[in-house]
Parts: sequence; structure tokens; C-alpha cells
Amino acid sequence: MKLSIRARLTIWYSGLLAAALLAFSLAVYFVMASALLSNLDTTLRQRLNQVAVAVRDDNGHLGLPNGGDNSDDALVPDVLLDPRGHVLLGTLPPDVGSLLAHHPLSPASGDAFRSAAGTRFATRTIYHGGAVAGYALVYQSLKPVDDARHALLLILLGAGPLLLVLAGAGGYALARRGLRPVAEITSVASAISTSDLHRRVPDSPVRDELSALASTFNAMIARLESGMERERRFTADASHELRSPLAVIRAEATLALDRPRDADEYRRVLAVIDDQAATMEDLVAGLLLLARAEALRGVDTTPVSLGEIVAAAVRQCHPPPAEREVSIETSIPADLLVLGAPALLQRAVRNVIDNAVKASPRGGAVRITGRQAAEEAVLVIEDEGPGIPEADRERIFEPFYQVAAARTPGESHGLGLAICRRIVTVHGGSVRAEAAPGGGARFVITLPITSSPRDSDPDPQTAGSSSRPTRRKDVPARRPT
Repeated sequence: MKLSIRARLTIWYSGLLAAALLAFSLAVYFVMASALLSNLDTTLRQRLNQVAVAVRDDNGHLGLPNGGDNSDDALVPDVLLDPRGHVLLGTLPPDVGSLLAHHPLSPASGDAFRSAAGTRFATRTIYHGGAVAGYALVYQSLKPVDDARHALLLILLGAGPLLLVLAGAGGYALARRGLRPVAEITSVASAISTSDLHRRVPDSPVRDELSALASTFNAMIARLESGMERERRFTADASHELRSPLAVIRAEATLALDRPRDADEYRRVLAVIDDQAATMEDLVAGLLLLARAEALRGVDTTPVSLGEIVAAAVRQCHPPPAEREVSIETSIPADLLVLGAPALLQRAVRNVIDNAVKASPRGGAVRITGRQAAEEAVLVIEDEGPGIPEADRERIFEPFYQVAAARTPGESHGLGLAICRRIVTVHGGSVRAEAAPGGGARFVITLPITSSPRDSDPDPQTAGSSSRPTRRKDVPARRPT
């Protein structure tokens, strides 16, 4: 059976407390016992000093002024012994006498302290003319010391388990209270589903680890909610974009089948259907590329000239629907190499160039420059269009998002910049939109550089600066995204 975290914490804390209490109790018991015995020895030494001062030596015969009557100090009786250990004055307790019979006294330079059963005694050697004249012995019962030790032991044995039980109960209550936010987080998390991601776990006003956990969990739910909202919006926008060409195809086919038509009318209907099918094909291809964005992380990369990427992207620009003269000026060092998949990078750069050309006015120019900054290659694409409002400069990279004032039905689906960011991101770079110094919009793409040589030489068209007019269809001076 697996124990809960509260139970395990309580057991661990109780075990540690029990070990600490046991060590503390043993230390207190032995320190107090040693102190009591030391105090008793001090008392015995003081009594020995009194006896040694009072003892009389009459030609080697020891005696006391009162003849051995120690009634004035009954708590610490004294005894005089001859050199062979026989009692001269006083009375030896039976346990002390039995001990001395088996372990006779021997001359010593200082006081000797010994215990015999329930008695503590001290002895001092008395010399006369350099020879041992006898011994002075004082003793006292160990019962007060033993009683004090027993009382202390009972207190420790009684208070220790009680304190351990109280500490265990308090620790369990504190653990339960401390882990209550975790239980609340678990309850809320189990109740959250895709339909109510607006819910949040309760956050404690105290800034601690559990509060950080709640904040992190709430941030994760917010990201999930944002992701689900983007997914719903993406699905709705994709459905809307696909429904329009399908509706046109269905209407034209129904009209053509309503009654017999001549060949020219059928050709017109088929041309409309073909145009709408091409629109759907482009849209589905863009959606498929976005859906496979995660798979792009495993794409094979190779060192490639950024100038060649730009030149190929310029050549692949989608033909405009009407005539428009837009010049594209490029200035990119021929030796500026980046690491990536050429086809994908061409698609990303082409999407930005297409967007810039469509937004440029008749006779305008799109300027493309490249340079190296630290360990990155920086590609800047500027146009002379109306620019992008600051509030929309980040949102234009979302699928299907278009600046409201620039929407032109049938001209853009709003996938180009989203695809560009996804491709650049999986290559370890970034893309952002800014305001151009002279008006219009500026797109800045950064990619990791590489110094690896390539088998082929750079395209001469990409070296230095070139300018060539490009025929573009007539598009209002507004930016589709």
C-alpha cells in the first residue's frame, strides 16, 4: 500500500524527531548523572580535608580529637584505618568493608574515589616520617543520586513519547494544511476540459513554492487556452476561405447545368471553375505546409548563399493580375552563407517579397539588403506601401490574419507571412515587421550563418547590387497580409 505524501512526511519528521529526542534524552541523563556524582565527590573531598586537618598522629598512632565521634556530620561519616586497612576509628558500611577486603587500599598521592553497591567513598593516605601511617576514609550513600537519576529518567521516558505524539499530530496537521493548495490544484486540474479552459487554480497571496506552482499551472492553462482559441480561429478561417471558392464553383456549375449553353458560355464557366480550383489548391497547399510545421524540424540543411535564395525567390514571385511597374533592388554580399533548406527558405523569402510587391504603389520600389551581424545573417525587405499599424505588426504572422483596411477579396488568404515565420523559426531564426524610415513596411529576417564552403559558385546575379523592373498587376496601395 502506497502512503500519501502527508503520511510519509509525518513518518519522516516523527522519525527524525524521535532520534533527536533519544539523543537529547541520553545526553541530558548522562550529563546530569555525571554532575550529581561530581557534586557528591566534591562533598566527600571537602570532608576529607576536614578529617585530614583534625587527625592526630601520636607516634604513628592516628586519632581524632573527639575520639571518632562524627555525630556532628552524620551525612558524611568518617573512618580512620591503619596501614593494613583495619578500622581504628569509626564504622565501615558492610558493602565498603566487603569491597576493601577483596581490594585492599594502597598508598596514593591523591584522593581516591570508589563506589561499593549503594555507597560512594573517598580515601586519602596519611604519611608520618615518610611512611604510611594510615588512611582517612569518608563515605555517603548513593541513594540521593540514584533517586535523582531515576526521577530524571521517568521524566524523560514520560515526556519524550508524549512530545513525539504531539509533534507527529501537529506535523500531520501542518503537512495537510501545507499541501491543501496541491489538492485544490489537483481538483481544479481534473475538472478543466477543453470547453472551460478559462478556469484557473486558486493562487495563494503568500509568495512560496506552492504559489509559484499555481502561477506556473495557470500560465500553462492560459497558453493552452490561447492555443485552443487560435486553433478554433484557424479552423473557422480555413472553413471560410474554402467555402468561398466552393460556393462560386457550385453556383457556376448549377447555372451552367440549368439549361443548354453554347460553347463560349461553357468555356467561361470552366475558366471560372479552374480559377477557383487554383485558388483552393494554393490555400490547401499553404494549410498543409502549416500542418506539417513540426515535421520541418527534421529537414536536411546545407550551406547556401543568401543572395541565391533571394534571387530565386524574386524569380518565383507570383505573376500579378494586372500590369504594374515595381523595381526590386538587391544588395547582398556574395559570401554571406546561411544553413538551411534552400526550397523552404526560398518559399519564406518569396512570401515576404510577394507581400511587399502587392503593397507597393505603381512605380514603387522594393529594396532587399543583406548583411552579417555577429553570428547571424540579417535580411531586410522594405517597400513603399502604406505600412503596417503597430498594433498589427505581430498579429500579421498569425494564419488568416489580415489588416482590416487592406483586405482585398480573392487577393490573399493571409497564410504567406504565417508560413514565412514557421519556416524561419524551424531554421533557428526570426522574422519581425517594422516601420520603414521613409514610410512603408520593413521586414527583418535573421538566420544563423555558416562559413562552410559550397560546391557551386554563387549566382552572379546575386553579387553586388542589381535593379530590374518587374511587371506587377494593378493592386490598390493597401497591404494584404
